[in-house]
Order: sequence, then C-alpha cells, then structure tokens
Amino acid sequence: MAKNPYKLINIFISFLLILTIISLGGIYILKIHNKVNANYSLEDYQERIEALKKGNKDLGMTVSTLQSLENITQLSEFLNMVKIDKIDYLEISKPSLVEK
Repeated sequence: MAKNPYKLINIFISFLLILTIISLGGIYILKIHNKVNANYSLEDYQERIEALKKGNKDLGMTVSTLQSLENITQLSEFLNMVKIDKIDYLEISKPSLVEK
C-alpha cells in the first residue's frame, strides 16, 4: 500500500500551525506579564515621587523656620553674641600710576 503524500503534508502543516499558535500564545503571555510589571514599577516610582515631594516640602518649611528672624535672634542670644554699634570698613587704596 502506498501512503498518501498529501496526508503527510497535511499533518506537517497542522503541526506547524499548532506550534505557531502555541508560540504566539507564549509570546503574548510574556508581553502581558512585562506590561503588568511595568505598571507596578510605574506605580512604585509615582509613590516615591510623592514621598520625595512631601519630604521636600517639609524641608522647605524647616529651612524657613530656621531662617526666621525670631530664630536667628534667639540663637544669637544663646551664643552670647553682641550687637554691633559701629561698623568700620577696610579701604583698599587704588594703585596709582607713576607719571613720567
């Protein structure tokens, strides 16, 4: 009995189609998995950004408080600094050219 050559070709093509479908399904699942991981990473980074913004705002408030006139006055009293009555500036003489 001679085997039908078309039956063998049909089996081979069916095998290739099934293999292609399984491969494409696997690739699709990997792509979806990567996209989900990227979304979780994005959410983590957004949370970190919000935490850093809050920390930056808190530091700005702390700097403003520490630079306030009232705080500086209290600190100068604590360090036993005295008030300046008279200010003397140093004068640097300008170089003069010698005339011939």
